[in-house]
Amino acid sequence: MARPTNTTTQTVFERTDPSSATNNAIFELQSDPARPGLTRITLPANSTWTPGPHWHERHTEFFKVIRGKVIIKLDGLVKVIGPEDGTQRVDRFVVHEFMRADRNQPEDKKDAGDVITEEWTDPADGSKHVFFRNIFSTLQDSDRYWKSWTSLQIIVTCAEYDNFDVILPGMFQYAMTYTLFSTVRVLGRVLRLRPWYEEYTPEGLRSAAVGGQNSKQD
Repeated sequence: MARPTNTTTQTVFERTDPSSATNNAIFELQSDPARPGLTRITLPANSTWTPGPHWHERHTEFFKVIRGKVIIKLDGLVKVIGPEDGTQRVDRFVVHEFMRADRNQPEDKKDAGDVITEEWTDPADGSKHVFFRNIFSTLQDSDRYWKSWTSLQIIVTCAEYDNFDVILPGMFQYAMTYTLFSTVRVLGRVLRLRPWYEEYTPEGLRSAAVGGQNSKQD
């Protein structure tokens, strides 16, 4: 089997879905001393991309719209926000997701420009960038390296770096996710899958990668 691709110097990742020409987004991992771990996310015109409903347990997340409008969902509350609405706080355990506000609008009602957002976390421990680098590098290598293991590897990384996806909405959404993630973490150890890889993680983030694992184990 080939080795994973070295992406440690890459700072911009494009999320594309071969099955859908519109399910795309661009992630720029920035170094901002005022907001360490800042990630700028660009949703091009007609993009239908959304991270899907998820929550964090060790980080409070902050979210801001730089250009355009987005629909943001926070624990079932849905609102449309733009640059004028300032920074949105997403507390721990709050299920949330966002998308372009014109996602389901007819063509003549859509914004022809990019929608641009920024997000960062407290604590700003670098684990968000470890997460993004390993997730998107895994997707880039899916055809040549991970193949049928791609989805399993992604869940292993999500489970370690505080990104809990809602598997089944409703009363048991937390229980379902915990069950799946716990099972995959055990299976990942058996198969020697790791939550992060040197090929995907620059040296400056490796202490954050280890710290993220240790905080999960605590």
